[in-house]
Amino acid sequence: MNIDKANFGERVRSIRLSLGMSQEEFGLKMENKKRKENPANKAIVSSWERGISVPNPYRLKAISKLGGITVDELLYGSIEEFISRVAIEEIDRLEQERIKNGDRMLTPSIKKVWLEQVITAELETEKNSTAPFDYAEIAESVKRYLSAMDDFACLMPSEAAEAVKANNLSSKELLHGVAPLADPKTYEEIIQHYDRIDDLLPKLEQ
Repeated sequence: MNIDKANFGERVRSIRLSLGMSQEEFGLKMENKKRKENPANKAIVSSWERGISVPNPYRLKAISKLGGITVDELLYGSIEEFISRVAIEEIDRLEQERIKNGDRMLTPSIKKVWLEQVITAELETEKNSTAPFDYAEIAESVKRYLSAMDDFACLMPSEAAEAVKANNLSSKELLHGVAPLADPKTYEEIIQHYDRIDDLLPKLEQ
């Protein structure tokens, strides 16, 4: 998983300032004589805060402890920030795949819907879980979710109807999960064409 070093640096700086420490004082907190870990000087702390470098694992753990957050949160931000960034990157990757394969492009509204859906779905999953956040697993889950959305989006209407029935989806899930359907209707046109979401599946089955 790629680290946004600029945002990481801002989080380090925010932790330091919240503790009312200078860069020198903050660097002293990195010392651990038992582990033979030396303090970090002002220049090193400054390089972290400017996003030039990332501390070693011990120092990451020390900084996260000072900030009262996990190492993953320090590196990647809050769970919502992380899900959003992974989703945006994956949607961009899927779009590049479509360009490469000569497939239809995703409209801005489709990408917005997909982004909102995956964030909502993943946050709900994590909220209902008692296990600690596993950022690597969350990233894989986001990618699987969006890959499935992209697969459904390429289906012809008749195939979409069969997929909906086979997966026991509601018409609302169909509208968001299967759209955009094949040519010539885009996602927006489907919404405009059907007054009620519940009308969509029977019409596709015709």
